[in-house]
Amino acid sequence: MLPREEYNAVASEFPADIFKMRKKALDLAKELYGDDKTAGLAVTQEVEAILAKKGSAIFDMLVAVVGDQEDQVRIALNSTSSTNTVSVDDPDFEGRTALHLAAGKGYLGMTKLLLDLGASPSLKDADQRTPLQAAVFKGHVEVSKVLRNAGASLGWDEVTTSGELCESAKSGNLEKLELILASGASVNAADYDKRTCLHLAASTGIRPVVAYLLKRHADFSAKDRWGGTALSDAVREGNLECADLLREAGAELGYDELTASGELCDSARKGKVEHVKMLLKCGADVNAADYDMRTCAHLAASEGNMHIIEVLVAVVVATAVLVVGRGAEVRL
Repeated sequence: MLPREEYNAVASEFPADIFKMRKKALDLAKELYGDDKTAGLAVTQEVEAILAKKGSAIFDMLVAVVGDQEDQVRIALNSTSSTNTVSVDDPDFEGRTALHLAAGKGYLGMTKLLLDLGASPSLKDADQRTPLQAAVFKGHVEVSKVLRNAGASLGWDEVTTSGELCESAKSGNLEKLELILASGASVNAADYDKRTCLHLAASTGIRPVVAYLLKRHADFSAKDRWGGTALSDAVREGNLECADLLREAGAELGYDELTASGELCDSARKGKVEHVKMLLKCGADVNAADYDMRTCAHLAASEGNMHIIEVLVAVVVATAVLVVGRGAEVRL
């Protein structure tokens, strides 16, 4: 029988199991002894009775796994008792096996031991999670490698994959990003808004992540549901270094004339010199005009933003043409 002190320690580690365990114990006791013999029997007594049988052996094994006690796990699995014989893949009340627990804790030695003893790396718990998913979610690199070498696959759907990738990219967690991709995730997995991890890295301005994703052949032309690309995200947020990386990789801004004029005119009116420079550097047409044929030069001039005018003049010298009005041009 499991001592009360140990039971309480386990209960703190497996809080969600306690209610299910008691319910299962009660059902099993009724099945074994009948309603008349179990009438009025306290649930705690049911629990202790079940733990004294096979449930106790399973519980002992899982406690040993959580405590990273390899010798105790070997003893539990090598038991020859007819009532306490357990399998390495026997689950707890949430469907988690010893391998789920070891992987989630990041116990490398325990993970190797369980695999050597025949643990299945593909079993899913009640929430359909595998040991590899548990290891990746907690960022356990070495354990994940061992599980993959044993034939484990990540098995996430696209939404889950994109969620994990995007969160890692946004937070700059390059190590976890590498881990998820090494585990078989697609670098181009998109969320409900069709945004990929490259969108998030570019909009957040994390240059090392953008560089890494481009090396992993992330699709820089992918558009979200608003038509935005990683490059347009970088430009919008003023992340010049990320924009330069994307341009070097072949990304194009792809603005139509109205979008380009809208962005340029707004920045010119507000005197946002660096943003105007970035837009022009990334391919926005300096002469893009709105419905009234007004360009960013019009807006900069009307607001008296001479620094913007100087930037525009420097850019158009190369093309020698600056549109200044309806059908009118100045040749420099």
